Amino acid sequence: YMLPASDSVTNSTAYNDFITAYPEMPEGYVNRANYYATQSKYKESESDFLQAITKCDSDTTGMCSDAVHYQFSNAIYQAALSHGNNSEVYANWNFKRAEEEAATAYQIMPHTLYLMQQGNCRYAQQNYEGAYECYRKACNDPKFASSDTYFYAAKALEQTGRDSLTVLALLDSCIAKLPQPVNARYASYYLERSQRLINARRYREAVFDYNEYEKAVGPRNLNANFYYLREQAEMEAHMYQQALDDIRTAIATSSTPQLFRLEEAYILLRVGEFQMAVDAAKNLLAELPENPDCYKIIGISYGELGHKADALKNLLKAQELGDTTVATFIEKYK
Repeated sequence: YMLPASDSVTNSTAYNDFITAYPEMPEGYVNRANYYATQSKYKESESDFLQAITKCDSDTTGMCSDAVHYQFSNAIYQAALSHGNNSEVYANWNFKRAEEEAATAYQIMPHTLYLMQQGNCRYAQQNYEGAYECYRKACNDPKFASSDTYFYAAKALEQTGRDSLTVLALLDSCIAKLPQPVNARYASYYLERSQRLINARRYREAVFDYNEYEKAVGPRNLNANFYYLREQAEMEAHMYQQALDDIRTAIATSSTPQLFRLEEAYILLRVGEFQMAVDAAKNLLAELPENPDCYKIIGISYGELGHKADALKNLLKAQELGDTTVATFIEKYK
């Protein structure tokens, strides 16, 4: 068990020696079967799994047959993931076969783990209704339910294209089940919920999830795109100062900050800082001389400052460069 997987000769010898010493123990065959699967020796792997099942009947003190069927299911599932379900891995080593083995394990002993495995196999086959049914049942097992089970249920239900409120409720349960303190492995669930909250137009709650994600992973591990996404939610939530802070962080951390600098100019325009918006857009024009958005921002800002001639000059330039949205402002500042 402790041998490095890369040492194939030593591993094979060790597994063979164990089976020779304990020929009636199913564990030896299962361990070697899993090893063969990692080596893409699927014929040998299947033979060992089937042999292990027969040994379960004679050795009642060792591994039970339900556990062997589950291990067999997982080996097939991983092989199908690695090679593609429709490729010829070996015989019928595909997601359907993996689901059948998991179902057999569950029939022998109804462990929720085996039910989850069925759900995974169904999800991989794009049977999202069936996958959701398995995950939903797993969530109802208080000894097994975790943030992962609720997240899988939410993902499967979302794929059916219905009941977005239930999806959010499942994600709420997922977050409630997170182990504390939340580490980077679980922090991604905050990002997942934030996207659904944005789709539901619950922007302030989405910002809260972004904040929790930042707290869990640490600012040093975040990139400019994160701050841009949070800024977008903050703008929708009318949290303008936070949005301005975040877009400036994005500018400072990006190697190509032009998009974020343009967004900064838009924010300044939105909050009524018209002269600052003009300055920001003009500075950006030095790098993007044909950008219609820059001229639009400058034009609207000048218009609001009462400089109508400058406003029209820049708005007409934006229109010349292809912006079809400035006509209303041109009429306004004539």
